[in-house]
Amino acid sequence: MAPVAGHPFLYYIIRYLESQGVKRFVFSLGYRHDVVEDFLRDQFPALVYTCVIEPTPLKTGGAIKLALAAVESDDVLVMNGDTFLK
Repeated sequence: MAPVAGHPFLYYIIRYLESQGVKRFVFSLGYRHDVVEDFLRDQFPALVYTCVIEPTPLKTGGAIKLALAAVESDDVLVMNGDTFLK
């Protein structure tokens, strides 16, 4: 939720992915998940998404595995919410 030019960094990732045709999101969340969930609800009310919450810290691989259980497609793009390369 690091701010960049007036918005959390995640805002720009979501907007970019939407512009590229991504229609559904799965967020694997842990510590302070409520902050991200509130942000999504407030800033992206029409976004189609699922949040999966880590019961204990799972590290990157475990978080991805947890999120994959909520995926409804054969096509998946995995990204970190704090990294963006174009």
